[in-house]
Amino acid sequence: MRRFYKTKFNNVKTQYDGKVFDSRFESVCYAKILNYMHSRKDFTLETQKKINIKVCDTIIDFEITFKSGDSFLLDAKGLQTPLSRIKYKLVKYFHGKEVVLIKKLEDLDVFFKSR
Repeated sequence: MRRFYKTKFNNVKTQYDGKVFDSRFESVCYAKILNYMHSRKDFTLETQKKINIKVCDTIIDFEITFKSGDSFLLDAKGLQTPLSRIKYKLVKYFHGKEVVLIKKLEDLDVFFKSR
């Protein structure tokens, strides 16, 4: 993992597997999702999904699409801000998709066990 500079919320940009992530937590979530992907092989993964929500664009960390056609948006956040709450509501309103918030690694286990 290669580290970059600190940002407003003291997260450090991190590089993993050739991709740059906004925080170390996000890169660890990516690694864990890749482990699930290799063991299950029933979903595809898209990182840094840019979504237009009329007033602005927002970047969601991961979009997971299962072979059954179900699609989920996952956002890895250690600290949820009021702005991110508003953006999640706008994504749900304009795109009909709810954003699953990943606050700790155990949340990923719960997400995949329920699918």
